[in-house]
Amino acid sequence: FDAEKFFFEKQADDIAFEITAADVLYEDEDLIAVNKPSFLPTEETVVGGEKRDCLHAAVVRYLWTKAALRNPPYAGIMHRLDRETSGVILFTKTRAVNAAVHEMFEKRTVQKIYRAVCAISDNKGNTRRYRNLEKGSEFFVENNIGRISPKSTRAKWGELSTAHGGLYARTDFTVLEHCMIGGIPAVKIEARPLTGRTHQIRVHLASVGLPILGDTLYSAPEYKRTMLHAQRLTFQHPVSGKTITVSAPLPNEFLR
Repeated sequence: FDAEKFFFEKQADDIAFEITAADVLYEDEDLIAVNKPSFLPTEETVVGGEKRDCLHAAVVRYLWTKAALRNPPYAGIMHRLDRETSGVILFTKTRAVNAAVHEMFEKRTVQKIYRAVCAISDNKGNTRRYRNLEKGSEFFVENNIGRISPKSTRAKWGELSTAHGGLYARTDFTVLEHCMIGGIPAVKIEARPLTGRTHQIRVHLASVGLPILGDTLYSAPEYKRTMLHAQRLTFQHPVSGKTITVSAPLPNEFLR
């Protein structure tokens, strides 16, 4: 092996990010929803012995600027988005609503809508068309998924039997339109996950020959980012009971 690379740890290419009022999609006394950029982890991790910045820390800093507090304000993590996935993500501002918000995510009463741009061919140029990809056509994927990679390697999920720890997952999809991005034939798709498994949308689309553009872990062609965006959350407010819908505008790369 290459001895020089044996002790090398890849450095993350995370962006520097500070939340402004324009990034806040919804806020009241109990909740705050923000528009997460790509290339930023949701929660704190450590690389090379140093803590990486994350969206959670940015939310705490933002709330701190709004109140004259001696200690950092509270921000509860209720769900997560992958590092390269952008879009709406919800945090709690008081511990009193944590149980109710956790329950609505656990029971899947939260409605989630994502936008994805999928490559019609994989990173080897192989083309596999899944059913009908005409505009407006719908399909779904349901199976049991779980981690299929060893713990010592990069985390990867895939179809896995319940006997080996797989959990039921279903995602509904709608084809929006065909497009060309960077010379790559692609299709824009709306995804509506009915369950919340790790990498669920990424795994389901890759399993039917439609890997998300930029998602090289699941055999998609390389791109400047993984083209997955959390567009909308609809939920019942844990205090008022009102139905709240929070939407995150599409990034420029999705508007081509």
